[in-house]
Amino acid sequence: MASTTARPLVRHEGGLNFPWGILVVCVLLTTGCAPKNAAPASVSAELKRFQGLTGTIDIAGGTAHLPVMNEAVKRISAVNPDIRITVAGGGSGVGVKKLGEGLVDIGNTGRAITEKERETYGLIAYPFALDGVSIIVHPSNPVAALSAEQMKKLYAGEIADWSAVGGPKGAVHLIMRDEASGTREVFWETLLGKGPIAAGAIVASSNGAVRVTVGNDPLAIG
Repeated sequence: MASTTARPLVRHEGGLNFPWGILVVCVLLTTGCAPKNAAPASVSAELKRFQGLTGTIDIAGGTAHLPVMNEAVKRISAVNPDIRITVAGGGSGVGVKKLGEGLVDIGNTGRAITEKERETYGLIAYPFALDGVSIIVHPSNPVAALSAEQMKKLYAGEIADWSAVGGPKGAVHLIMRDEASGTREVFWETLLGKGPIAAGAIVASSNGAVRVTVGNDPLAIG
């Protein structure tokens, strides 16, 4: 049960004098897979483009992007510590809004920007990765697969006990991302068909929080 979606990186149309977004991504694509603590044999062409520059880059948006962005910052800073880069989460909607309001230079979003956002803020998007949206349960849960119809009924609250889908007796604890999340939007549209979500679903502020919550609760699904 996985859905694949482009994760665009957006910026103001004409709002930057340098294509930071493209460079941040290229840094990750061109520096190879050396061990974390190993010094690169040579500086990649993309990283060399950061040498001699000064300034700041502020990034915000989808929490799923944080590992990628933080690794990019690490590699850029190793080549040029005079560039200050900040990375924050908050969700895809937050990234788009902050970018549109001029509070950050790059907004990460796990969904396509809407026509309204494009028209209001003058944004353009650069898809830079694909990732899967998956359903997770606690390792002790014997349920190994669920149909799309079962997922819809679970998240609508129509199926409230694990025993109804082959699991142990016990109330299903639903974990859901907040409404600013691109992951939530993809999950809601693609798998749930924009169907209802039970009022009792627990809202998590990041994908990491979903993982931790489900990992600590044998009756949870996220």
